[in-house]
Amino acid sequence: MPELCQTRYASITTQLIIREPFRGGSHNEQLMQTVTGTIYNGIEYRADDGGGNRIKFILFPHKFHTKDDIQSARKQLQEMLVTKNIRMARPDDWDNLYIEKVFRLCSDLQWYEIHIDRKIIRRERIKGTSIEEYKKSYILPKVEAEKKRNYSKYGFALFQLQIGLQHRQGKLTSWTPNGIEYTEDKTISEGADYLLFPLPHHTSEDIRIAKEWIRNYFRAASLRVAGEEVADSHYIDKVFDHPACYRLRWYEIKVDMELIRAERLKGTPPADYVKNHVLPNIERTRQENIKRHGDRIL
Repeated sequence: MPELCQTRYASITTQLIIREPFRGGSHNEQLMQTVTGTIYNGIEYRADDGGGNRIKFILFPHKFHTKDDIQSARKQLQEMLVTKNIRMARPDDWDNLYIEKVFRLCSDLQWYEIHIDRKIIRRERIKGTSIEEYKKSYILPKVEAEKKRNYSKYGFALFQLQIGLQHRQGKLTSWTPNGIEYTEDKTISEGADYLLFPLPHHTSEDIRIAKEWIRNYFRAASLRVAGEEVADSHYIDKVFDHPACYRLRWYEIKVDMELIRAERLKGTPPADYVKNHVLPNIERTRQENIKRHGDRIL
């Protein structure tokens, strides 16, 4: 595996979760900055500040993970982050992780179109229902009903609420009205740093309109189109975040930097990259990485 990808997934990986429903499945919003990631041995973790000063880390080992796997994950987090505030996931934590994955899979929908019922979430999670099947059975059939319910509840404040939830301290990914993806990093005091990720079919005029929209709506201290290496890394993030890769370990996911760039520049969606290059080559990629890095990665 290329050094870039090995470093990226053997260390802290960040993903901001912009909403988390309270218990009971309501659409009240909890402003919490959450970081999710995966230890090299495949154990997922969550780190959140919960609005306080002490960051908490939660480990999500699966049934096939051994005590040694868990101890190794603890040790890696302690060494990287100099913290002992680490605990095992509880049922509510597993529910929250499942909900986060539902929202990541439903990136084509607005939050107010996604129906979340925690009783159903727990039941389906325990049954082993996949995220894709949950979306198919419980989200898509209720999109319009959920949208109407939230419009009735929030009225004209719905758009302002959405903006308020998204644009707070931290980094997020969103899209301009003309479909150009961008990231916003509010960690700088002068404003926010914006990176645009246009697709091959976007024209220079599309980019100009997107930049103008961001300048009009937000306080942009920096606004630019992502460079090639940054865009490659962003594409890799989306490959690893694809639901089909949840069950895979990093050394089973094919990441060839030349292929990544070629597919990205062609406009190949990350989902198609996973379908065409990752899933058919799981065992081959696994053996190549074992040969390259040794059995210590297992």
